Amino acid sequence: MKEVNLVEKNGVLLMNWQAQMGDQFTQNISDKGGNGTYTCVAAPNSGKTIAAAHCMKLAQDNFETKRYIVVVPSVLIKDGWPEDLSIFGLALSKTITNDQLVRLKIDPDLDGFVVTYQQVAMFPELYRRLVHDQNSMVVFDEVHHLGSNLSWGAACSNAFEFASIKLCLSGTPFRSDGQEIPFLEYEQ
Repeated sequence: MKEVNLVEKNGVLLMNWQAQMGDQFTQNISDKGGNGTYTCVAAPNSGKTIAAAHCMKLAQDNFETKRYIVVVPSVLIKDGWPEDLSIFGLALSKTITNDQLVRLKIDPDLDGFVVTYQQVAMFPELYRRLVHDQNSMVVFDEVHHLGSNLSWGAACSNAFEFASIKLCLSGTPFRSDGQEIPFLEYEQ
């Protein structure tokens, strides 16, 4: 069995690739003036969530990010995110509703929230306002669920166009139907 090399960053043990991703993320976003999109492609269950949490903490420390929105394809996936982020000192709600967001009933102790693609599709203008009002980072978990011409993809494109930082995560950064995935850069 291959030994896993671990590195400590911000008091958290990370696999080497997660630490390196954080360095690359920081450099990439710095090169773009503190804004931009970064994509992480890694195998399922390889640790993308912890790598993303590390990048979120780096965004807070280096780019003055004030609000985090993690968008996921299902409630089942939504439930695991807050615990994984808590080891980096980030507090996100997994229970916030669109109604609470409309009324701005957001706990001031929260750094952000985890929502589903369906929640965003129901009210993209709400999320557009939320990221426009504050220096925000959006994480798209399993971004391959978005297609540019499909409801979730169109809603997320509209909602998060002005997010300062966008982090896309996937084990399969392509779609079998040929649709482009919003926020990913394509080459011929």
